[in-house]
Amino acid sequence: MKRLFLVSVLLSVQSMAFAHCAGPVPCEMKYVDVAFLKTKRTGAEVDKAKAMREEGEKLFKEGKEEEALKLLKETKKFLLEGS
Repeated sequence: MKRLFLVSVLLSVQSMAFAHCAGPVPCEMKYVDVAFLKTKRTGAEVDKAKAMREEGEKLFKEGKEEEALKLLKETKKFLLEGS
């Protein structure tokens, strides 16, 4: 009985950890948005990152999830390298 309870608790905690996003691309979009708040980049560099973020979202809406995820990860890395 204790084992069943422990398993159910672990599964609940694990599912809550991933409940904040509908999938990897929406999560990455959120991470990019947070990176905008942390970056020290300014001006044209921020504009470039915004364009990359928008392109990533567009690719996602077109069903090109792998491309979108790759671009969003590049965007996050770009922003955080400047922080």
